Amino acid sequence: MASKIGIIAEGRRKVEELLQKEILSGDFPKLISQFVSLGKLEELLKDKQVEGEIKRPDLSFQRIIVWLLSMLGFQLVELEGTAYKMVKEEDGTQRETDVLMFDSQTKRMYVVDVTLRSPRDEKIDDLANLQLLLQRRGVFVEPMIIVGEYAAEKKKNVRNVKVLDLENLQSIIRALRRGSIEEARKVIS
Repeated sequence: MASKIGIIAEGRRKVEELLQKEILSGDFPKLISQFVSLGKLEELLKDKQVEGEIKRPDLSFQRIIVWLLSMLGFQLVELEGTAYKMVKEEDGTQRETDVLMFDSQTKRMYVVDVTLRSPRDEKIDDLANLQLLLQRRGVFVEPMIIVGEYAAEKKKNVRNVKVLDLENLQSIIRALRRGSIEEARKVIS
């Protein structure tokens, strides 16, 4: 390092040491926000539409949700829009989900349905039945529906399917703005 008075300090380091920094788990939301800012993500949640090639509003909204959940540290697999979203019961009944989610902190697994509108009771039943099918096969998951509008009346359902609505999504964004990933994660668990 040089200044007007001369050399202040001298040192030698490898270029890799200068460029590489330890990756912290809290850096992932920062990485995502370099591409999609929280403000933009909040705007996309309201519009329910990603700019680009996705033509189906439901898939566009699903992508926004996956980005948001990724910022919280969840591991996700998108199934909607593929040929792999269904599981068959022994009687031939098909059960489906949009997203698989794993929480490495709590070791919980989720089957997640992402929908633009408040879910009908049949959709809640279908997801609860998928949970039971997987449970019979030795796979224990929690069912969750994420809705792009307010759905307070569906949050308390007899099948105990967790319903997150636009109010919950906005709470997650607010917590992320404050830098509190743990607070944002509590909205989900």
